[in-house]
Amino acid sequence: RPVGTINVLVVEDDEMQRLVLDKLFTAANGKNDGIVTFDVTFAATAAEAVATLEAPKCVQFSIILLDMMLPDLNGYDLLPKIRALVGESVAILVASLHTQIELVQLCVSRGADAFLVKPLGSDEVRHIWQFVKGLPS
Repeated sequence: RPVGTINVLVVEDDEMQRLVLDKLFTAANGKNDGIVTFDVTFAATAAEAVATLEAPKCVQFSIILLDMMLPDLNGYDLLPKIRALVGESVAILVASLHTQIELVQLCVSRGADAFLVKPLGSDEVRHIWQFVKGLPS
């Protein structure tokens, strides 16, 4: 059964990482046989992410992929603000090179649904739809 289009907000300050993720999501769209299609929006800073989510005609995102280290705010400090804006129905996934258990615990306690270790691979991106909450069974 088709899952449909999944709107993803990627909050990532590194331009190269944004380019790589864009290519990975595009490749995933080609490999998922129309069952799952990703429509990705990028934000390079915490402020841009918040502005995107507060916009009057904001897309209904199903997944927010959040980088831990942003130039204007740490991801773990941004998490509660994003969770307050989107509620519990949106999956917030933190991505980081840092894997200390304390950081993972902090992110989960502040609203993350999952913690992913960078660099994300093509299969991780292709199957990231599994984190969407409330998928039809």
